[in-house]
Amino acid sequence: QGYSRVLRHLARYTDLNKPDEVLDFIASKDVTPDRKQVIVNCYANYCDYKGLPLIKPLYRRTRKLPFIPLEEEIDELIENLPFKLSTFCRFLKETGARCGEAWNLKWVDINPEKCTVTITPEKYSDPRELKISKQLIIDLYRLPRNSKYVFRFSNKSDLENFRRRFEKHRKRIANRLKNPRINSIKFHTFRHWKASTEYQKTKDILYVKKILGHRSITSTLIY
Repeated sequence: QGYSRVLRHLARYTDLNKPDEVLDFIASKDVTPDRKQVIVNCYANYCDYKGLPLIKPLYRRTRKLPFIPLEEEIDELIENLPFKLSTFCRFLKETGARCGEAWNLKWVDINPEKCTVTITPEKYSDPRELKISKQLIIDLYRLPRNSKYVFRFSNKSDLENFRRRFEKHRKRIANRLKNPRINSIKFHTFRHWKASTEYQKTKDILYVKKILGHRSITSTLIY
């Protein structure tokens, strides 16, 4: 879906079959180098499919420290979200799972007796079984059981629509609480927060690596 959305955007302003025109347009966009690289990569796939010649420019990735909110800010956001979004974000906070991993959570992955969940990994990570609170177990089982998935209705349910709903409510909450930092909290921010706080508590990078499901310690060191 992201690939199609990028191509539709480019097609509004350029002729997709003219690589020089498209690359000039991408270069002129007021977005980060990281975003430009994503757009170029999507367009390169299109060129491969169409057999168009393309010399792909390389936009240097900007390294930034991740934004780590205060726990009070995370909790204020969670407490003021609608119930399903609130439960989803509480799940991200307690597990440090990627949003796609949480979105794919199935009812069979929850063990209410042990208060654990099994995470099916994304991005070539490792599967893991993680402890969650009794209150989160209770909240999860308050959600409607309309499909085999906990947070989604079917295989075709759209995470991006769910994310947009979150961003809409997040903006409202940030404005009401007069705290613009809340607007910087994204789904992936919960993973950053979990990794950082677990390391602060344990000083054990291998433990944090296991929680996050990383196969390489290099990935964990970013946090």
